[in-house]
Amino acid sequence: MKKRKTSREDFQPRHPGFVTRGELVIWLGVSRNSGGGIAERFGLRAIEGRFPEAEIYRKILGIDPRDEQDRACLRRPLEGAGWLSRRTGVPASMDLLRFGAAPLIA
Repeated sequence: MKKRKTSREDFQPRHPGFVTRGELVIWLGVSRNSGGGIAERFGLRAIEGRFPEAEIYRKILGIDPRDEQDRACLRRPLEGAGWLSRRTGVPASMDLLRFGAAPLIA
């Protein structure tokens, strides 16, 4: 498997309150070609090429952070499907992201 060019651990959006498509794919842990399709499926609206953080949390995760501390925690990149599968025992599948069926967290 190829090594990532950017570290997901050091993720920090360049524009406060907004995330570019490139930053979105780093945060989601998906390929760079997936960003546009995911944004479209979840109905994310870009404002001058950037997505509002609040909209990402609401539409993809299904939650509204209460304060800056919550937003800071949410800025950490999501764990991959393999990690989730190991923790829950549910087989790894990215179908929810691919098809926009439902928020990742209910």
